[in-house]
Amino acid sequence: MRKLGVSLCSILLLGLVGCGDSPVATDADSATELLKKPPPVEEPEEWPIAVTFADRDGDQVRSDAELRPDLSDHAYVDGECGVWGNIGNFDDARMDPDRDWKRKLARTCGTERVIVFEFDEPREPARAEVGAFLSVEDICTMAVGDTPRTGVPAQFNVCNVLSFDAGVQVQRTDASTWIVSTDGTDAAATCLGDGSTHTMPFELTITMLEAGC
Repeated sequence: MRKLGVSLCSILLLGLVGCGDSPVATDADSATELLKKPPPVEEPEEWPIAVTFADRDGDQVRSDAELRPDLSDHAYVDGECGVWGNIGNFDDARMDPDRDWKRKLARTCGTERVIVFEFDEPREPARAEVGAFLSVEDICTMAVGDTPRTGVPAQFNVCNVLSFDAGVQVQRTDASTWIVSTDGTDAAATCLGDGSTHTMPFELTITMLEAGC
């Protein structure tokens, strides 16, 4: 019986030694794991822009200059008077004239900014549209000074979506400037809400306000 007792003690001691050789998680280790922050999620790059309509004779998409004699500058500038605009989202240019509009801005800005659309009959000839979101696709990939790229997809979200059937013409004139225009047959646009077609010439300049793409 004495020998058996010694053997049992030896087995227990060996077991304790073996357990001591294995790493054991402590409460402190668990707390450290919980405190570890996940890696930061990279936000897509966006560069603020200003959009300036040329408001040429005959243009049927225009700025609100004809409605806003109180404004000395009719450019739509990101962060000013509720305007939101940037280049981002797969290199597209986007602008909403009143996305960030708040009533308190009326003290310094007057009413919210709009875009004027002069539709062909039978639609109402001229309509000032709030929230007429503009998008021009893939301009950030264009090289400076290249010949104008034609057929670039562009649209305004008015009459559901006003989509230019043949696209528009875009040229990057310098590192921060693009001229976007449509004339003649390229000015043909369709209101996707009802399928009506219209001739909607316009010209605008997109200016990047800080170094970007």
